[in-house]
Amino acid sequence: MNSTRIITYCVSLLCLAGNAVAVQEDEQALINQSEALSLSAMPVEIMHPIRSYLDKQDKDSLNLADRSFNQLKTLASAITLKSWKGLAFLQNYSSLKDLKIDTREEPTAEQLNLLKNVCETLDLEALDVSGCKKITDKSLGYLASKNLKRINISGCYGLTDKGLIAIAENCPGLQTLDMSGYNGFRPDYDLDSVTNDGLIAIAKNCHELRYLDLSDCENVKQLGLEAIAQDCPKLQHLALGGCTPISETRIIQLTQQWPDLRHLYIGTHARISVAGVAQIARNCPNLQYLDTRTSREMVNEEIGAIDHTYPALRYLKLSSSSHTGDLYIKEIVKLFPGLQRLDVSFCSRLSDDGLTAVAQSCPGLQYLDVSYCFELTDVGLAAIAQNCPGLQYLDVSQCNRVSDAGIAAIAQGCPGLRTLRACYRSWF
Repeated sequence: MNSTRIITYCVSLLCLAGNAVAVQEDEQALINQSEALSLSAMPVEIMHPIRSYLDKQDKDSLNLADRSFNQLKTLASAITLKSWKGLAFLQNYSSLKDLKIDTREEPTAEQLNLLKNVCETLDLEALDVSGCKKITDKSLGYLASKNLKRINISGCYGLTDKGLIAIAENCPGLQTLDMSGYNGFRPDYDLDSVTNDGLIAIAKNCHELRYLDLSDCENVKQLGLEAIAQDCPKLQHLALGGCTPISETRIIQLTQQWPDLRHLYIGTHARISVAGVAQIARNCPNLQYLDTRTSREMVNEEIGAIDHTYPALRYLKLSSSSHTGDLYIKEIVKLFPGLQRLDVSFCSRLSDDGLTAVAQSCPGLQYLDVSYCFELTDVGLAAIAQNCPGLQYLDVSQCNRVSDAGIAAIAQGCPGLRTLRACYRSWF
């Protein structure tokens, strides 16, 4: 076959393939990512068979057309496979550390054996099979290798505790584990078959764990979390949204075991008081992100009872709570003067009084979501404009009492504003 035709054919396949493979290179990579087309970006399961049909002259011509192809085998550190058939070519990529498998196909026994050899030979550090509905406990057992540090099995609803036990037994240096569902939007992708037994196995064997996402793992309960708290003290990121309900007292006790925790997503299953939030911040002095969603009704004894501040927290999400009103907001923002991002969307009891307290307590605010806070008016926005000049993002969608005057005040007082969302369309 004429080399020009070969090159034309390859480019045509590349255009059809689109984003079929993601290739990330190190600092010495010769591939210019700004190029519109690169044959090296073609899926390996397509490119290698094409090259096998070429004679030496045509291969030389193809290399001249895309000089980066030869470097790809040694420079590519991350690859996405769209088919199990591409496994046969992975051993050519000696620097591969990060493998993503994005296919709805079920692997054959032969492909699983090949996969095990590939994982052991390449010393993979990261494996992402998120959303692969055909991934089973057996196939995960082949994938799990001793050097893996990051594993993403989110949305792999076919997995059970056996799969987690395989990870625990084969990946002692594991640092990141994402086993989340799809946040309730795709319940058929949630890992409902994973229970405390799987999590206890992870805790027992993976003491280097730093990132754990259990969102929508409804059958993981307090016993599993207690095992993680006891055996994984280096945890920095924990997401519990959609898990079994857990009390404020238990959350506080768990966080005592994670002094380096920086990201905590509790979700809607625990009602946390201002005192509870303060205790969590005290237990985790490096905490930067807190999403508790559901607050508890304030009582008079709590007002002004806390006089300590926790400047490390940067992001606070309290959305979707009918109990989050002005009193709660006033007290909680006093705790976090360094707050940069605040989401109180759908807090229907929040009014201008509470928003003014936010503006006065958090002058460094950059991101503010008050959408569906129906009581807010231009007065609250004027306070933000006056006290938070660095605001870059504002969402006032469905705040129907906000007028052009409030928006104008923001425009004048926050010159760095980049995003404004102000949709007032009816739900009906």
